[in-house]
Amino acid sequence: MENNYFGARVTGDGEFYFRIFAPHVQQAEIVIESKSGGALEMAPSALGFHEISLPGVGAGTL
Repeated sequence: MENNYFGARVTGDGEFYFRIFAPHVQQAEIVIESKSGGALEMAPSALGFHEISLPGVGAGTL
């Protein structure tokens, strides 16, 4: 996945990829309300970004 954006994107295989810019935090989480389990930890990556790829999250999912 290209690294020149942030926000949510759908990948070619139907997964959703979330990427945020949060350079001053050590941990970032995302909550998908229709998924059980609460908050999902995003992995830190280069230059202050945090990201996660989630299968089974379709358009319109909260």
